[in-house]
Formats: sequence, C-alpha cells, structure tokens
Amino acid sequence: MLVFAALGPAIGGLVVIATLVFLGFNVTTHDASVWFLSATIWGLWLAYPIGAFPALLVGGIFAVVDYDRQRSTLLAAAFVGLMAGVVWVLSMGHSPGDSLMSNAIVAGSGIATVCCWWLRRRRAS
Repeated sequence: MLVFAALGPAIGGLVVIATLVFLGFNVTTHDASVWFLSATIWGLWLAYPIGAFPALLVGGIFAVVDYDRQRSTLLAAAFVGLMAGVVWVLSMGHSPGDSLMSNAIVAGSGIATVCCWWLRRRRAS
C-alpha cells in the first residue's frame, strides 16, 4: 500500500503533465520539453494532495487481494487503475472522454496503478 501512496501520485502526475504538454499545446518539440520541465518543477507537488487518497484506496484493494500470496494479474491491475481514474473523473463532475484532462487523468491512474503493482508484486515461490 505504501508503494502506491509514495509513487502512484508522482507517476500519475507525470503522465497527466506529459499528456497535457505534448498533446494539449501546439508547440515545437523543444518548446514542449521546456514546458514539460517547467510544469514538472512547479506542478508535480500537486499530484500528492490530489492523488494520494485514490492511490491509497487502490493500494488497499491490492493489499487485500494479495494478502498472503500474489493473486492479482497485470490485466486486473490495469482494470482497477483505469476504473479508479474513471471514478475520480466522475466524482469531479466530468465524464471520461469529455476533455484531454479527463482522458489524461484516467490514463495516469491506469499507468500509475500498473507501475506500482509491478513494483510491489511478490515472486512466486
């Protein structure tokens, strides 16, 4: 659960920032790189107050499912992460697919969940 809380918001935040900068602005690659660096420096900290609670909930799901041995799969991790992103977007009064931001949040949630799931999985003995 701690892996999700510690790394999930940062990974999701980077995905959202990258999506918005590289797909949301009509700029050159060099300018997009500068925007990405600036947005990461000034905005990544916001990922923690926004994403820590959903990350803890998702981490809790995997902590319960994988309590005594690894039961979850990559597909399950992707599904739970994407559904958490959809629920998060819906809770803000938006709909997935409404905007680039909504899509970025869903994608960021899914990618962060899969990354955290992969980092905390146990080797089968």
